[in-house]
Amino acid sequence: MIGSVNGLVGLCKADQTFPEFWNFHCIIHREQLVSKSLNLDNVMKPVMEIVNYIRKHALNHRQFKNLIAELDQGLPGDLPLHCTVRWLSKGQVLSRFFELLDAVKLFMEEKDKDYGSGRVDYGSGLFGRHAVSLGQTEPDPAG
Repeated sequence: MIGSVNGLVGLCKADQTFPEFWNFHCIIHREQLVSKSLNLDNVMKPVMEIVNYIRKHALNHRQFKNLIAELDQGLPGDLPLHCTVRWLSKGQVLSRFFELLDAVKLFMEEKDKDYGSGRVDYGSGLFGRHAVSLGQTEPDPAG
């Protein structure tokens, strides 16, 4: 398909009447390879501890939902539970977590709990920049 002589790309480039174009090879495969080799345990562990702390206790969960309602900044209503079976579940939890990051920080400070700020903030920057390639949100112009 992408052969330089007999493939579609080679034949199109050889044809003088065909307009110029860029060709890319296996972008999706490269992204898949990167996602397999990328170790996110340093980010996922504190995120999951915080999500479980908030969701596990009914009082904490109710107080967190009330805090989000008080902030009233168009934030999503809640943190989703995490299922350890699928990567997609981790992505959804991370996406929602970073949308609610300011509220989570405020809540954890009120509870005098450490939220692993260095690792969580690093993950916030990492996922904020690459969310577009994952098809989730618009990029942050500052980041």
